[in-house]
Amino acid sequence: MAKIFTPLLILFLCAAALQAQEAERDLVADAVKNGNAKTLASYFTAGVNLTVDRKDEVYSREQAEVIMTRFFANHVPGDFAIRHEGKSKLDDHYYIGDLSTGNGNYRVTFFMKRESDGFRIRQLRIEAD
Repeated sequence: MAKIFTPLLILFLCAAALQAQEAERDLVADAVKNGNAKTLASYFTAGVNLTVDRKDEVYSREQAEVIMTRFFANHVPGDFAIRHEGKSKLDDHYYIGDLSTGNGNYRVTFFMKRESDGFRIRQLRIEAD
């Protein structure tokens, strides 16, 4: 019985983790699409590497929220779609998407890592396309 139960338990746990990670990815994508900096910031790690308008720095979650609020105010999102995803050698999940705004198109890349309370964004890059 244990020979059957153990592999099934492992399979179930892996499927549950993948589903949780996909749900968080979709919530992040919705926050970008809707220009919701507060929701987006709720997925940042305590110190997030943020690249916006060619400026690359590590910011606190609160500082990054202010920067994203300013970005979305100046570049109102029209649409956002994830075009590519994968897993890095550091075991981070990464997503690359296209963001269209009233002021042009941008490539958005974000890296998520597993933390005790779920997947969190450790790096976000927004680059003119």
